[in-house]
This record gives sequence, structure tokens and C-alpha cells, in this order.
Amino acid sequence: MRGTRARPSGDLGRLRIGVSGHRILAEEARIEAGVRDAVQSFRDVLRPESTTIVSGLAEGSDRLVARCVLGWPGADLLAVLPLPQSQYEADFQGPRSRREFTDLLARARAIVELPPTPERDRAYEAAGVAVLDRSDALVAVWDGQCAQGLGGTGAIVELARRRRMPIAWVHAGNRVPGTLQPTSLGAEQGRVTFENFTVPLRIRVAVVGERGEIARQTGPLYPAVEAALLRLLDGPAQELIARARHTPLAYTLMSALDSEGEQALVADWILQPGSRLDVVLPLSTTEHRRSLESEAAMTAFDRLVKLGRHPVVLRAQASLEGSDLTAAEIRRETYRDLGEYLVENSDLVIVVRHSGVAAFGGHDVDEVLTYARSRHRPIVQVTMAERVDATTEGGSGLEASPITWLELFNTWPIALKEQRQYTANQYRGIFDRPEAAAISADVKELVRDTLIPFYVRASKIAKHYQRRYKLAGFSVYTFSVVAVAAVAIAVLNPSLSLPAFTSEFILLVVILLLVWLAHRQRTHRRWIESRFLAERLRSACFLAACGLEPPRLTLPGLRGIAEPAEWTIRAFDDIWGRLPAMPGCHGVQCAPIGTFAKAAWIDDQIGFHQRKHDSSQRQNKWLEGLGLALFALAILASAGHIWLGLRETEHVAESVTQKFLSFLGIALPAGGAAAGGFRAHREFSRLAKRSHNMAAALQSLSDRFSRVRTPEDLEGLLEEAEDVTRAETQDWLALVGAKQIEPL
Repeated sequence: MRGTRARPSGDLGRLRIGVSGHRILAEEARIEAGVRDAVQSFRDVLRPESTTIVSGLAEGSDRLVARCVLGWPGADLLAVLPLPQSQYEADFQGPRSRREFTDLLARARAIVELPPTPERDRAYEAAGVAVLDRSDALVAVWDGQCAQGLGGTGAIVELARRRRMPIAWVHAGNRVPGTLQPTSLGAEQGRVTFENFTVPLRIRVAVVGERGEIARQTGPLYPAVEAALLRLLDGPAQELIARARHTPLAYTLMSALDSEGEQALVADWILQPGSRLDVVLPLSTTEHRRSLESEAAMTAFDRLVKLGRHPVVLRAQASLEGSDLTAAEIRRETYRDLGEYLVENSDLVIVVRHSGVAAFGGHDVDEVLTYARSRHRPIVQVTMAERVDATTEGGSGLEASPITWLELFNTWPIALKEQRQYTANQYRGIFDRPEAAAISADVKELVRDTLIPFYVRASKIAKHYQRRYKLAGFSVYTFSVVAVAAVAIAVLNPSLSLPAFTSEFILLVVILLLVWLAHRQRTHRRWIESRFLAERLRSACFLAACGLEPPRLTLPGLRGIAEPAEWTIRAFDDIWGRLPAMPGCHGVQCAPIGTFAKAAWIDDQIGFHQRKHDSSQRQNKWLEGLGLALFALAILASAGHIWLGLRETEHVAESVTQKFLSFLGIALPAGGAAAGGFRAHREFSRLAKRSHNMAAALQSLSDRFSRVRTPEDLEGLLEEAEDVTRAETQDWLALVGAKQIEPL
């Protein structure tokens, strides 16, 4: 993990884009178009005040990117030279290349010359690392292959991936090894793939396969399967994906790695940008490994299982001991559970077939297919032979609607300077306390760079739409009272009826427009869903700091409680998946980590809910008092009206006092009703009670943290804390979700 250099406070709005790429390029125009698209996408989403290209200005890609970007407003160059300038220029091909280098170097706002190294290759390697150290994101002009030497693009990209930096990969050919002959990737040349940049629409793919030895001469797997997957997207889904320019498709493979066919497909697919692996096992890793049929399958299993996070184990061997079932029956039952789990938790199912026995770990793959069809899952059947064939069954098709919400999340306008300041504030709020000494600097950095920026984005979106929702609700109730008052004026003073009724008409139209705009912009839904995601990410910051994995949420498991939108679950899973597997705590470190969790998370939330209780209670009492006061005044106005009516003086009905009291008799009850309606709409009373109960529940939990002694103690309390906070958020989601803005 990297040690990030401190950023000067005046440089918070500057985006630093590092460059790594091939020196020899074919079809430069297509690559240049890809570079422009990559850098523009960074600028669109991150919204920097200025952009710096961090580059070694080597021949080829480095200079192409510099030329593309330096003409843009607010762009400049930071040159990182691997060697002293005179020695570096000796590596360039001729005077023209050296002139281009010196011209670009003259435009640099700063030049970094690295300390000398004994070997030239080591100098280039150090320069590549130095570029990453000074960058926030990377543009890699690359063919996707391993580096041909030290410090090559493949090695730099791998290091950037380990650091979880945003990467724009501009696909480009390299050169024939040992020559200066450029190569091209054909139709792929210049295409841009983003990694770790925005939240993709991640499609969950269950992979099951027949056991048996696969044919050794198979064609390319991933291209054939990807083409089949795209056929499952109907026209509207394809249009949604095309419009979501900053939200790519990505895949999570779910597999037990049970057969050589599954292993081959996963091994080919996992190399694709953004692809992830979730290993789901019927029994423990050791027990499942022993069940594989060949040494080659075991070796492949060992290699691939390391690429995923913690494997999901559906059953422990101990749970099967003492069963009346035979070994064959137990095996069949566990594999049936595995097949059903994969189908239920996936968006589509891929079945890998080949010649041999059609068995899925002793469980017929056709039973998996039957279950997938009953659940209306799309299916792709892949036949692996000398040529790879993929056939599709549509089922309910692939659902692409979450991509619209993810695109909004990805492109929400937050200036880079504001994002960094907000991130720094949140980081200090979590870790700027003595108890945080128990958390390693690497873990703090991981939370800061991977989780907090997305929390900031979700929180900013939620606050924006919360303000819009509250303003619209307040305006509807206020304008309704004013409209009633306008009618009263028209009735009591016919000479003012035209302007009064006109005012009423305008106010009613404004109310309808406010409600229509709120529904059209989905103000209410965007507020509560973004807040749900923000709260999950906030809890995730503490779980990551303590080394604990959060529980996996699935929509079927939440039905009947308060169902969060699918896009929030997908977004959270993708963001959390960027972290390494959490190791938990060990030995004596558990108690101080528990002390940190208590102070930074639980006690902080207790304080928040106590303040929320006091605030909601004050607002509830104020509105309740206002409503009662208005009704009391209305009663007095009515009494005065009656008293004047009983007097037998002439023209009493036409007196100014009588008209004023009539106006109050009409307008004040409307005002009282509006105050009561607004109070009920905002649920101040129930929110105050919820916060009071939540503070009490958290206090009980906080008191138990002092007894943490073992990893199991800490893990149990943190899981309970996450359960309590998530349940509270879901309860809030159910409560507030029912309060749409409606015309009175």
C-alpha cells in the first residue's frame, strides 16, 4: 500500500494524471481520440479546477498525452525524468525526437530529476513509480500484456491496481519484441476501459459446469461468452447503457470452481478489467478441494481461489455429522443447495458443457438449469470444444434500469476541491482521536482513499435532494394557506376579487408545479436511497478500520422490512469489493480496536441521536404550539364575529372590523391545519421517539465494549452494531418513504 504525499492546501482542486504507455504506436489518431476521451471523462466526473499531466515525456504515449492535454484551459505539465537530461536524451531516436522533448520540457511547470541508479532499467522503473506517487489517476496506453522490461506499462498498471487508483486504459498495440515494428489491436485500438473510477453496473454471473476433462484445444472463451451476454440485453436496455457514458458494465463471477470447464472460463474472464470472483463452496475450502477429480483441477482451484475475497461456505462439515443420510445423499443435497444459492444470488447463469458425464459435483447440471428457468434467470450454455459455442435463453432478460441511478451517482457535480475537503473532514472526524492509534496507517489510508470519497458523494446527493424535498413540502403547505387567504379577501371585498382570485389561481398552479417537479425529479426517492447508501458506507468505514467484513445484503432477504433500491446494494457491493479481504483482529490488539469502535462509531452515534431527538422534539413542540395558537386565535376571531353580529348597530356587517374578523376566521384554521399537516408530514414526533430509542439501544451496546477480550468478542459486537444501525436506517427508510409530497 502506498504512502501518499501530503497535498498542499492550495492544490486541492488540482487533478494530477499520470501517464504510462508504449513508445512505439500504430494508428496514433485512434489512440489520441481515446486519450482525449479518457482525460475528458476524468474531468467530467472529478471536476477539477486545473489538470496536471505527470509524465516522463518518453517517446510515444507520454508525449501524445501531453500534446493532447496541454492545449486545454487550466492544464499544465509535471515532468519526471528517470535520468539527467543529457543522458535521457541519448535514448531518443534522432534530433527531431530530442527537439520535441525539449519543447515539451520547456512547458513544464516543474521538473523532477530522480537520484541516479546503477542500472538504466532500474532508473526507468523508479521513474514509473515516481509518476504514480505524484498522481491521482493513471492514463495507460497499453496492450494488456506483461511488460517487456523493467518499469514497463504492464508493471505500472499492476502497481496502480494494487493502489486502487482510477485507471483509464487506452487499448493500443505495442511492438514486436526486440524490434521497432508497431502492432495494432485492430478494432480495439483506441478503445477506453476504466477501472476503479466510477461505480459500474455489475452483473452477477453464476458459473456451473460439468465435471470431466475438457478438450485441450479450445478457442477464446471470454469474447464468445461476452457476445452471448450482450444478446440478452433488449433494445431499451441497450439504450440505457449507451446513454450512461460514465457507467460501464462489469461482471462478478460466482463459482465453486468445481470443474475444469468452470476453472478455464473463470481464468480467462477474470483477466478482463473490472471482473471479480466470488467463490461459493458447498463445504469448507479444504473439503471441497479434496473432492476435485484431478491434480490439475486442484492446482487451478488453489490459484483461482486466491483471486476472490473470503469464500462463502454454505455448510460446515460438523453440521453433517450424525446425519442419517448416506455420503452420496449428503453430497447431492449440498450441491443442490449450492446450485440454488448461485441461481438466487445471480443475474444470469452460465453452464459450461463438454463431452463427458453431465454432472455438477454429483448433482445434475440440468437440475440447476431447471431451477434457473423456474426463477426466470437468463441462461448461457457454453460448449467447450475445438470451437467455443455459446447459446442463450432469455428468461426475464438482463435488468439494466439500475444503470440510470448509478450514472446519476457517478456524475453528480462535486468539485474536486470540495470533495477533498469534505473527505479530509470526514477522515478527521473518524480518526482524529487518541483511540485511533490502535488502527494502522495503512488501514486509515485504505478507508480514506476507498470508502470515504464515495460516502461523501452519496451524502452530498442525499443532502441536496433532502433540501429540495423539505423546501417543496414547506412551500406546498405555506402556499395553500396563502391561497385560502386570497379567497377570503375576494369574498369579503368584491372590489379585490379579480387580483385575489388571480393570486389564488397562480398559487394553486405553483403548488401543482412543485408537486409535479418533485415527482418528476424523484426528489423524495433520490434523497432516501442516497441516504441509505451513505449510511451503509459510513458503517463500512468503521468495519474496515476494525478489519471486519459487512454482511451481504440481498433484496429477497429484505422483503417485508424496508426494501432499499437495488442500485444501492449493487453500488455498495462494488465499492466494498475494492478493498482487500478483511483480516479481523488478533490477540491483544482486539481490546484497543474495540475501544476505537466504541468511541468513534457507537458513542458518536449516541451523541447524534440524542441531538436528533432534541431537535425533532423542539420542532414538533413548536409546530404543535403554533397550530394550537392559530386555532385559539381563530376561536377568538369567531367569538368576536359573533359578538359584533349580536350588536344591533347599523352597517355592522360592512364594518372593517367585521371583515377582518371574517378573514381571520377563514385563514387562521387553514394556517393551523397547515401547521399540523406539515408536522405530520415531517414526522417530527416519531423521529424524536426513534432517536431516543436508538440512543438507548446504542448505549447498551457501548457499555459492553469494555468487555472485549477476544476476536470473537469484537466481531460479535461489531456485527451487532452494524445490524442495529442498518435496521435503524431501514426503519427510517420505511417511515420517510411513505411521506411523498402531495397537493393538499
